[in-house]
Amino acid sequence: MILAGRALVILPSVMLAAAVGLAVATQDLAEALHYPRALGPGLADVGPVRIYPPWGFAVWLFRLRPNDPQALVEASLWGGLAALAIVTLAIVVAASRRKIATSTPDHIVKARIVKETNMPTQPVQPASRPWRNVLPAAAPGASQGSPYAFWVKEGDAKKLAVIFAGGGACWTGENCALHCRPHYRPFAGLELDPTHLGGVFDTGNAENPLADYTLVFLPTANGDVFLGDATQVYDTPAMNGHPEGTVTILHKGFVNAMLALDWMFKTYPQPTTVAVMGWSAGALASPLYTHIVAKHYPAARVTHFADGGGAYHLGDKLAPLFKAWGTENVLKRVEGFEDLRVAGLTIEDLYVRAAELNPDIVFHQYNERQDAVQAMFMQLLGERKPDVPAKLDEAHAYIRARVANFRTYTSWGRDEAIIGGYYDAVLAINALDNRGRPHVLDRLYTRQTNGVRFLDWFTAAVTGRPVEDVACVDCETPEHHWRRPAFPQ
Repeated sequence: MILAGRALVILPSVMLAAAVGLAVATQDLAEALHYPRALGPGLADVGPVRIYPPWGFAVWLFRLRPNDPQALVEASLWGGLAALAIVTLAIVVAASRRKIATSTPDHIVKARIVKETNMPTQPVQPASRPWRNVLPAAAPGASQGSPYAFWVKEGDAKKLAVIFAGGGACWTGENCALHCRPHYRPFAGLELDPTHLGGVFDTGNAENPLADYTLVFLPTANGDVFLGDATQVYDTPAMNGHPEGTVTILHKGFVNAMLALDWMFKTYPQPTTVAVMGWSAGALASPLYTHIVAKHYPAARVTHFADGGGAYHLGDKLAPLFKAWGTENVLKRVEGFEDLRVAGLTIEDLYVRAAELNPDIVFHQYNERQDAVQAMFMQLLGERKPDVPAKLDEAHAYIRARVANFRTYTSWGRDEAIIGGYYDAVLAINALDNRGRPHVLDRLYTRQTNGVRFLDWFTAAVTGRPVEDVACVDCETPEHHWRRPAFPQ
């Protein structure tokens, strides 16, 4: 009887262990390969994760023969460990049952049951998950074909903020292929959860003007600054142990973004306020998306803010990028932009056209005067000696000569991005000052230029109140709206 009882526990557990082991190996291999189409459609998509049948690993092993042996070994190892854990647990449970059945008097077992039943219990508190991950149906995916997903944090349904993330760009095999010199974020997975970011994502900060808004956060993952609608095959050089070859990139940033916006339009049909903003790569196309949002929500107050990207006044140097990304396909799909051509197109032309079509919306832009990130990308685009201050002045003058509804805040510094959770470090004076450690300051709440606190300027801009242009005079010396804490007495 004892052997039969143990068999009743162990045999089903062995079968369960085999199934779980296969399922773990299947999912681990799929994730390692970034969910390629060759693996099939799967059973379902949960956030950015595609769920496959548990036996998928065995099928792929014998039919597809993936060419990544390390991924196969790691998947086999994790599957084996999962199966071993379940078998071990089954043996422990079977042994425990035998011990209780053979050595514990019946009255003691009953006493223990009664005692445990009468123990006071605490209600289980559900974990707070303010951000949820949304996988839009029919999205073409990130640059390498993995799922594209965006993030939403529920707030006031009448007040929306659409936030386009930074994350670089690519337009050649060398700066697109992951084994070469990539200069962009290629995926949009769960690692981009903005829960612990600062800046506009810090909704617990009472000074955050978006604290009570519903936030819709779109990661960049296609290397095309949300201006792409093309699939491009690039030649890749021999580099880092890889031979010459090709890489296929889905420049589908516009398609992914529009699916996210379509979801927002259906989920929140009648907002009264919508703030459209982006930083770095996400700032460049923000005027176009502001126009799209304003067109869909004609009764709402729509505002705009761009964090960076103001110095790319480079003329024909941008044409190869727009051609590779299929930007002309994008412009043809946006009412009011159909006649724009990529030859000679500048980012400033997007500002001008959006401002002309929406004279009631003021378009706002923030930059740091010596932005090293913009300088780096200008070099990649062929500027031998990038002059960010000069290009900023040229770009701003170009826009102001054509439209009146444009404002800028140009700050000191050599970095990029202020709204997406970026920080300045202020060195300690001595060991009594913060124990000698640097003070870490969230730029959104502490940056100041010519005595004008950026947070006040930003708050007015995104809530539709007028602001004046701000430009640093001393563009080298840091200035913060912050007071160094007093030394302990």
